[in-house]
Amino acid sequence: MIEGGADRAGRSVLAVIASAFRRAVRIATERPRAALWTLLALTCALVAVGVAAVAAVSVERWTAERPGATASMVVY
Repeated sequence: MIEGGADRAGRSVLAVIASAFRRAVRIATERPRAALWTLLALTCALVAVGVAAVAAVSVERWTAERPGATASMVVY
């Protein structure tokens, strides 16, 4: 756990981030196929987040234009 800018071993946050980045680069160069699949998965995840954001904005705009359109239940 990082508290006060250092983890338990006394490393700074920047050192931890740099170490993680170096490890990711090493894995990507040693296993290019895994790196490509990871890139594809990240791209798909970002596209899904983008589509969800556009849908949320569209629904918000649509509901703002129709303030009286509320849900009602009809029981026969």
